[in-house]
Amino acid sequence: MNKGFTLVEIIIVLAIISIIAAVTTLNFVRLGKSSRVDSYANEIASMLKETYENSSKEMDYESWHVEIKKIGDKFYVELKGNNAQKEIELVNVDIIIKNDSSTLTLQNSVSIMFSSNGNVIVKYDDGTKLENENLYVEICERNNPSIKKVIEINSLPPGNIKVK
Repeated sequence: MNKGFTLVEIIIVLAIISIIAAVTTLNFVRLGKSSRVDSYANEIASMLKETYENSSKEMDYESWHVEIKKIGDKFYVELKGNNAQKEIELVNVDIIIKNDSSTLTLQNSVSIMFSSNGNVIVKYDDGTKLENENLYVEICERNNPSIKKVIEINSLPPGNIKVK
């Protein structure tokens, strides 16, 4: 009797290993994309919290804001305020801004700021302002929109900002 494995047995084992490796690789890639979207959402939420806290503390609701710009296929999100400036570059994602009733058009850039009563103001680059009680900033993977995070900005209680 021969000892060892037959060619068919070896091919079957290699096929099983290949399938497991392919599934693992796909999950690993998805995890990386999901992690990137999570990181972007948390960073933007942090900027919005800083904007709310500093604009309320300084009673300066115009200087402190978060600006979202789209240049080419990239987004740039920048915290602006008195002597404060932080910017992040977002790649391979889309940003959608919504209020309770509609999706807001993202032109060249928009600024998100807070009013003295805690409402969220979206200011377009043409100077138009839209005041909202609730605002939702959705960040989703460009090639896989099911990978997304939503930043909820609620006026009640004032400064309530959550990532979901």
